[in-house]
Amino acid sequence: MIISKNLSDWLAYRYGEKRLEELTEPKFEKKALELNEGGQDFIDNYGNREFYGFIGFLDIKNFSERVKGKNPKDVANYLMPFLDGFVNIALDLDCLIDKTIGDEIMFIIPDRDKEEYVPANLIMGILIGAICDFQVELGAEYPLRLGLSFGNIYLGQIGGSGYREWSVFGESVNLAKRLMGILKDDESLGLKGAFGVLTSDEKANESFDSVLRFIAGFASKMDNKPCLDQPTLKGISKYRCALLMPKQSKFL
Repeated sequence: MIISKNLSDWLAYRYGEKRLEELTEPKFEKKALELNEGGQDFIDNYGNREFYGFIGFLDIKNFSERVKGKNPKDVANYLMPFLDGFVNIALDLDCLIDKTIGDEIMFIIPDRDKEEYVPANLIMGILIGAICDFQVELGAEYPLRLGLSFGNIYLGQIGGSGYREWSVFGESVNLAKRLMGILKDDESLGLKGAFGVLTSDEKANESFDSVLRFIAGFASKMDNKPCLDQPTLKGISKYRCALLMPKQSKFL
């Protein structure tokens, strides 16, 4: 996969910092958790500021039911092919992995507004296709669902005296997470998703159709169906969205 090397110079998939208090104890060098090349440059460019980008949540449908009664090691053995596989795919495309919790992975693709960088729309389109192929490779035991949004977000640092990490905040983050809840419980599709934007966000709202053409258009492995009647999502302002699924599938 050919991608601009400039992206890997500024985008890392997660940046954190763990340290000890500078008392009488020996001083430890600040060490990033799961630091990827270019992580510090990402923080320098986006830390403590707002920017536009994609926020995505990917997980396994009915994960809890699939691992019910299994011992912890078996749960880990089931999860690792999915977690490791997607993280490698995302990093190859210079995406930022914000965090993983159980079977859920949160990722970010900043919208870099300089000509020398690959457009975020293009990266997202490539990533969607890669996820589609990845699910087929994993097989029927790994039906996936994707919640995706585009909008204005803020990168801030959280933590206490012994731990720090960077994460993103904003209603667009909440929207991506909530969109997973509107997906019907149909595992036969392999991969199903939803993409949305807040209608109050002028830039995101104007970008909605063009983003869909990249991630689920003619040249994509995914198709889309606009949601004409958006379900009410708890804690979410007015939004618009479209369902996403592989082109060989039929919309229900």
